[in-house]
Amino acid sequence: MIEAIENFIPTLAAFTHIVIVLTLFGLITIDIREKIIRTFIKHKNLLVMILSIAAISGSLFYSEIVGLIPCRLCWYQRIAIFPLSVLSIIAFVTKDKKPDRYILPLAAIGAFISAYHYVTQFFVVSTSCIVGEANCADKLFMHYGYITIPLMAFTICISIILIYAISRMSKK
Repeated sequence: MIEAIENFIPTLAAFTHIVIVLTLFGLITIDIREKIIRTFIKHKNLLVMILSIAAISGSLFYSEIVGLIPCRLCWYQRIAIFPLSVLSIIAFVTKDKKPDRYILPLAAIGAFISAYHYVTQFFVVSTSCIVGEANCADKLFMHYGYITIPLMAFTICISIILIYAISRMSKK
């Protein structure tokens, strides 16, 4: 069961990458552009809540069930991403019209740290980022030849940023 979940999470990330590309392509296609924008405006709080809860669930799964020890950059990503779930639940429940004011800064910080961490895993040989046994340059696993834990965190943060950016594209 644990192995199935370990394979499902990166598959979900790959699926999200496909959805992001299709969404961006859809935005340049006049026929479906307005449908995408209306959908994101209507469901932005729900979508962000689902993504942020998925991020926390995945993070806790890998550390608490699989037993992976988070490195320093993983902890920084968690500091940015964990509050997103609480804030997005509050935004969804209260039907907040402008939750991006307080969610976007955290998503942007999480995206920046995750991108830096991903680049560190592939291009930096330095092991100066070590917490206990965890080293930021280690790729604890890789699926489909490119998906690592930092890339999954980056995917969540960029998806949240994209949802709010698209929901602001209305012709009001």
